[in-house]
Amino acid sequence: MTFELNLNDALYTFTVVKKPRQRRIIVTAKAPNTFLVTAPRSVRKKDIIDVIETHQEQLLRMKPPVDFKEAFIDGAEIPVFDEVLTLYQLPSKRSTHRKGTKVYFYGVQDDAQFKKRTHAWLKAQLASEIERLVSKYQHAIKGIDLTELTMRYQYMKTKFGSCQPTKKRMSFNLELVHYPKVFTEYIFLHEVSHLAHADHSKAFYAFFETLCPNHKTYRRAINSLRKRLLNEGFEGLIDRDKA
Repeated sequence: MTFELNLNDALYTFTVVKKPRQRRIIVTAKAPNTFLVTAPRSVRKKDIIDVIETHQEQLLRMKPPVDFKEAFIDGAEIPVFDEVLTLYQLPSKRSTHRKGTKVYFYGVQDDAQFKKRTHAWLKAQLASEIERLVSKYQHAIKGIDLTELTMRYQYMKTKFGSCQPTKKRMSFNLELVHYPKVFTEYIFLHEVSHLAHADHSKAFYAFFETLCPNHKTYRRAINSLRKRLLNEGFEGLIDRDKA
């Protein structure tokens, strides 16, 4: 079921998906002026509209998910760790070459391929930094084995990282590549601490604090950076006085 509502003199589209095991109405922003509503099967359209109108101000402040790959265009400036790099696409040859703060993607035939190549290159940059951290801490953390870890890198909506201790698998938000390296190390140490304590218990935080004493400061700072990134895009992370 899809319907439209006029809120604050603007037209918004709501698509409703009913689920048998869901107990409450949940509204999420999917695109500008477009929302997805998931609700219990028994809920009526009138009930959904009542919820929307009751929480109207909160809903209209919601932002849809950001697709960072849309910013990967010829000539774009993007923050990569502690630098600002400019991306260029060239149709000749087929390789990727960096010269100073310029990254050239050769053999690119269209915008879709350019986005794909840029995405893959950024994953390689984050993977390289994580590999450096594994080497740095391999023999520095007593009782933790960092060998045979499986790493995944992808843009995530809500988390900076995750860890599955029993499977020795870690995932890192590719968003980290756009922040200073110190934050990648902070998230890495957080996930490494889960190899010792799977939950967020007092024991976990006690262990984590031995590895990263300033973790609370880093947490506040990275959340602030993420807010700027989501609100302003890559431009929000670029200091024009330094760039």
